[in-house]
Amino acid sequence: LSGSPSPATSASIDMSQPGAFASAMKCNCPPEAARRTVLVKQPTVRPKRVIPTQCSYTSIGSLRRRVHKQQCMEITQQLRQAFYMGVLSHQRSLVQCGEELVM
Repeated sequence: LSGSPSPATSASIDMSQPGAFASAMKCNCPPEAARRTVLVKQPTVRPKRVIPTQCSYTSIGSLRRRVHKQQCMEITQQLRQAFYMGVLSHQRSLVQCGEELVM
């Protein structure tokens, strides 16, 4: 393992002396700056509008038109940029929209 200590030459170190083990080991750990993790948001490519599939049922067509008329563009934009956080119960999920957590 690259992050684990490796033994130095034990011929030059008297292991009967206190603290000899610590001086015999040399750490190969990366420097502090290299261990920091930087999270970069990967761009998510989502379609601006989902194209509905062809449907011969008039009830589905009327439902789609009603939903399209009644949708709030502000909430739609927030949901497009939101992150799914997890399930809270059978009926509820947790979504992060910017700095807000929404149930």
